[in-house]
Amino acid sequence: MTNLSDNSPSLEKETKIRKYLFDTEFSYSETSDDIQSITPKQLAAANTEVSKKAYKEGYEKGVEDTNDGIVRVAGDQMFVITAKIEDLIETQKMLLETFHVQVARVCELITSKVMPTLLNQGAFAEVKGMIDKAYAALPQDKKITVNVHQSLVELVAQHIKTFQESNDSAIRIDVKPGENFEKSDCTVSWDGAGIEHYSQSIIQEITATLSRLSGEAVKDSSGMLQENEDQAIEEGNA
Repeated sequence: MTNLSDNSPSLEKETKIRKYLFDTEFSYSETSDDIQSITPKQLAAANTEVSKKAYKEGYEKGVEDTNDGIVRVAGDQMFVITAKIEDLIETQKMLLETFHVQVARVCELITSKVMPTLLNQGAFAEVKGMIDKAYAALPQDKKITVNVHQSLVELVAQHIKTFQESNDSAIRIDVKPGENFEKSDCTVSWDGAGIEHYSQSIIQEITATLSRLSGEAVKDSSGMLQENEDQAIEEGNA
């Protein structure tokens, strides 16, 4: 016969466990203090705040990217503008050099073709002016010889005579025709010294100067064109 008193403690313990399990609610209570419920209004407010923050961050990032883009585009445009200005300056230099050459050549042509005619037309005035300027420097005690073109001997002799009479001068001056003289040529000489005025020499000197200037301009322009060509080749190979 079994003694039930021996199982009493175990039975009592099992009864308490069952009672605990039956009475205890293991799910979260709606009225729990540890977890607060979020209302739709609070959720909407939270979403609005997140949206504002995201918009602000996106806006600032967009502005920053836009500014960077503007600066980059402006820099590229300035580079292009600078290059165009440099090309324009070089083109202007070349045009000026070309104009310089053309002007020099035109002046050379005028000098070589027109000036002899002008000098012949104003030959007496040219010779007269030279003698008048040189007269004050002539020695008073020397015999002076003036050589001019054959056609001007009488005119020049008469002019000197009139000039001496009006200035009460006693300088001895002989006027003679010069050998192979142009109409505006004139020499004034005394005892191995003297003054010379040869129109052809003047024309040649002017022409040579213009020719030199024209040649220098052409050389400069050629050098500039070569530099531009070399630069274009380098840029094409880059």
